[in-house]
Amino acid sequence: MAEQKQGLQGQNDQEFRITVETDMVGEVVFDLEKRFIDEMKNIKGQPVVLDLGAGKLIDSPGVALCVGLFKECKAKGSAFSIEAGPDLFRFFKLFKLTKVIDIRERAGI
Repeated sequence: MAEQKQGLQGQNDQEFRITVETDMVGEVVFDLEKRFIDEMKNIKGQPVVLDLGAGKLIDSPGVALCVGLFKECKAKGSAFSIEAGPDLFRFFKLFKLTKVIDIRERAGI
């Protein structure tokens, strides 16, 4: 398996971007969750963007991680949004998660 590139990056003082360069399935989700728990402690009010533009698949633990990040951000007073490629955006829209979480389709993917 190729090395996974993902993480939480402070792009500026205004926004933290979580970039996931793979599908949100299986062990990847559990590895991400461990990493994000520690990194989320440093976020205090900044908007957080979960960039899933490179992924095409998500499983139930992946959805649970997205919802968990949403709840964590809400508890900290931070805005949370997801940028998804067309495949994942259709999934989120089908299950009406777009009505609860700010999820946008990333163009040009």
